[in-house]
Amino acid sequence: MGIFSGFLTGVGVAGFETTAIGVGATGTGTAAGGAAVAGFGASEALPCVRLGARLLPATATGVARRIAALDALTAGKAFVAALGLDGVTLVTGHAENGATPLASVQSQPVSTLVKEMLLNSDNTLGEMLARIVSVKESQGGTSSSLQKAITTALAGYGVDAAGLTIIDGSGESPNDSIPPLFMAQFMAAVSQGKNGLQAVAAGMPLAGKTGDLATRFTGPNAVAAGKISAKPGFLAGAYTLSGYLTAKDGTPLAFSFAGVSPAITSAAQTSLDTLATGVYNCGKNLSGN
Repeated sequence: MGIFSGFLTGVGVAGFETTAIGVGATGTGTAAGGAAVAGFGASEALPCVRLGARLLPATATGVARRIAALDALTAGKAFVAALGLDGVTLVTGHAENGATPLASVQSQPVSTLVKEMLLNSDNTLGEMLARIVSVKESQGGTSSSLQKAITTALAGYGVDAAGLTIIDGSGESPNDSIPPLFMAQFMAAVSQGKNGLQAVAAGMPLAGKTGDLATRFTGPNAVAAGKISAKPGFLAGAYTLSGYLTAKDGTPLAFSFAGVSPAITSAAQTSLDTLATGVYNCGKNLSGN
């Protein structure tokens, strides 16, 4: 599979000035940030378990979406109101040792959670999954353990994680740093769907069809709609797009692009889509084969 990565400097609102781009190009990219939790209609119920005790304000939209805390006491009040109970006093506390369980619940399999995290850009779920990786790697599940835990876990997938800086699992820290070449190599591994990475492949948004790419790849880029599996990301000053595809001429390719500038805007998304569409159209001319 051909690997195509680039590191770009954004200029203005309309486009990019290319500073280093090409097959096998290196550089220091910025970690994909991702959007907030996927939206729900104002009239829909927001079950605590599904949203991890989080509630989306009905007025929040797009990237300005904010998450408000929903603690156990607030949840209890909601249940009391829904049941129409009067005179009920709610307090917080802890069950005594040996108390009879009233009910229990298990989460969905990790593979399902990974898919939901990627399609919905659920940063909180990403943080929790990173902590699980830390526990599985016997690193304790703390935030300070994530660098060692994640790079150790990645070693099993044949990718070089030496250049990664991992501060958190959500991708929100501006100090996270992921080189575009690493992301392109990892996307190549994901595209093969082996060693459990099929769970990642199942959650990758499809250009112009699903997840946070559902409304992208329009206009001239519509030729690649449904043809590219990719994960976008953003932080203040940076937009990214990493994924894989089978080009128009049948060549399998993986790519990663990062646009970075203090003045960068969401218009960068279209520029990144155009680059990915170019990879789809060019095919073997970019593979080095």
